[in-house]
Amino acid sequence: MNSKDKNTNKKLDLNLLPIFIEIFIHQSITKAGITLGISTTAVSNALAKLKYHFGDPLFLRDGLVLSPTKTAQELFISLQDDVDKLVNNVNSFGQNDYFNKIAIHCSPYISVRLLPKVSNAIWAKNPSCEIIHRSNFSDAKNNIHGVRLRMNDLFFALKPNSSRSMICVPVLDEPMYLFCSQQHPRMDKLINKDFSAETFVTFETPDDKFTQQHVAIRQALGENITLLKSDSYFALLSIIENSDKLGVMPQWLYEKFSPSFNVTALDQGKKMPSISIHLIYDKSSPISSIAGDIISVLSAQ
Repeated sequence: MNSKDKNTNKKLDLNLLPIFIEIFIHQSITKAGITLGISTTAVSNALAKLKYHFGDPLFLRDGLVLSPTKTAQELFISLQDDVDKLVNNVNSFGQNDYFNKIAIHCSPYISVRLLPKVSNAIWAKNPSCEIIHRSNFSDAKNNIHGVRLRMNDLFFALKPNSSRSMICVPVLDEPMYLFCSQQHPRMDKLINKDFSAETFVTFETPDDKFTQQHVAIRQALGENITLLKSDSYFALLSIIENSDKLGVMPQWLYEKFSPSFNVTALDQGKKMPSISIHLIYDKSSPISSIAGDIISVLSAQ
């Protein structure tokens, strides 16, 4: 019997598995500790015990992230399957519509846009439910894993998810506005829909959620140079207010906050592409009843 067999024959501390899951999701010991509310030292110690138990490094350093080994990937898939089975078994005993805690994963923009109505839809049937908003994610793929493993989670994203284990429903289409500073030096050309000499600043998150929309925007406006990318719409508003750059943002957000900035919308001569916000949740989760209420509320907008 080799050392790996000896290690795996020992009883595994199940308390280590949630820590492994968070490391896998975030690819970071620090972020796993923040999510779990424990120190990085505690996370590192737990990982060391898991490495010893499985006789495998589990994660390898790849720049700023931890890349899972084949063993870690197989363990994660196994945990997903086990969670699905557990949820299905619990559901077989009957499930009411009451939830004590729900986590909602979405960007700061989507939270401003949808979280009030989503929260009210949840509290309508679950008045004591604690809602946790999480926006500190690095990429959509890993956070979808998080939704799958935390059964009472909802995920809102601009990028649809095609996983067979997930439900993905478009809940809102957002028209887009082209805008610039009210003191733009070439306003006469912009009024005549001449954007050929312009450069842009754009909204872009680390996981490229706007990739398809960026392609459509470029098709509408031409291959203009992008000089700055930011994941903050408020930063873009401030930059455009004080420069000769152009930007694109959702109509609702522009109308809500543009009065606080020295910017103006432009008639681009062509209909700007819209963006779609999707609600994503685990297919086997009992939270589907709440998701249905949320979809009805948002569809009525």
